[in-house]
Amino acid sequence: MENKSQKISAIFLISIFLILRLGLETFWRSVSEYYSYLFEVIFVLTTYFCYRKNIRIWKNITLKDFLISSGALISGFLVYKMAGPFGLIIPFDFHSLITLFFLLVVAPLLEELLFRMALWESLKAIYSKDWFLIATTTILFSVGHLLSYWFVPSEFKTFVLYQSIYVIFLSFALGWQRLKTNSLSVPILIHFMFNLGFALASF
Repeated sequence: MENKSQKISAIFLISIFLILRLGLETFWRSVSEYYSYLFEVIFVLTTYFCYRKNIRIWKNITLKDFLISSGALISGFLVYKMAGPFGLIIPFDFHSLITLFFLLVVAPLLEELLFRMALWESLKAIYSKDWFLIATTTILFSVGHLLSYWFVPSEFKTFVLYQSIYVIFLSFALGWQRLKTNSLSVPILIHFMFNLGFALASF
């Protein structure tokens, strides 16, 4: 009975996310793009309250973890540099402290808490197979980035498509590390290093 109750709660939480966050993207942007972040914080806190016994945020970072995150740093650097030959215009002002704050602090923390904790644990309550957790969070992660396609100027649309593709590989790696370490600290570190490499490539 408890298992059935957990599944119902999980389906409800995921439905709320799909409808209120992904489904109402136009609404969030019409009010303020920052309201979507507020929703995500509330969603993360709500889900944490529901699944806090299962969640392990911190794990001691090992040398292997640093080596993996170094690979993420290089990957982020290369992803940025590859945009040039494709003629893609990157819509980020890396000289802006606000942009850097969102790229290096908000994105690694909030996106990992959202996708590798809140949605991960909700999905796990429904169907706990490893491939399902990684595949579903990866699809949602990519779709979350793709949504901006309909709201950016036409010169940035190709970059959004490019971003939606490369984050599939990033999300798969993040999900794999979430699975292997059973914690969030390593995915957060890898995400941070990828974004850092992306930012460094712009200078």
